[in-house]
Amino acid sequence: MPLPQPVPSLVIRYAYLWQAEHLRGQEEGVKDRLCSVILVTTEDDGERIVAVLPITHSPPSNPDLAVEIPHETKRRLALDDNRSWVVLTEANRFAWPAPDCVPRSQACWKAWPMACCHAHFSKKSQLN
Repeated sequence: MPLPQPVPSLVIRYAYLWQAEHLRGQEEGVKDRLCSVILVTTEDDGERIVAVLPITHSPPSNPDLAVEIPHETKRRLALDDNRSWVVLTEANRFAWPAPDCVPRSQACWKAWPMACCHAHFSKKSQLN
């Protein structure tokens, strides 16, 4: 299955390398996980660089540092029914297409609305 064009909010499966793993000297992620593309840039030579945030089932220790994916969005993306969060405290950057981007299914190659992130950040800024 060919990879789609990378766009912000595209959900991909990728061998995400957590910062803690990197600090232990690992160079590759331990497992493939869902990630959301947040930024796509193009270098002078035409190479596209993608930044992704990891998606996890583990509840965040600080709810201000993650955004929960709404159940309706998870259903539209054909994901499981367990609660999931997009982690906002770290990201991976890589050249697109990366050899460790793996299709889970055609349904996974969809964008989820980043409006939930915008609403989350707007609410936070109003509180501060």
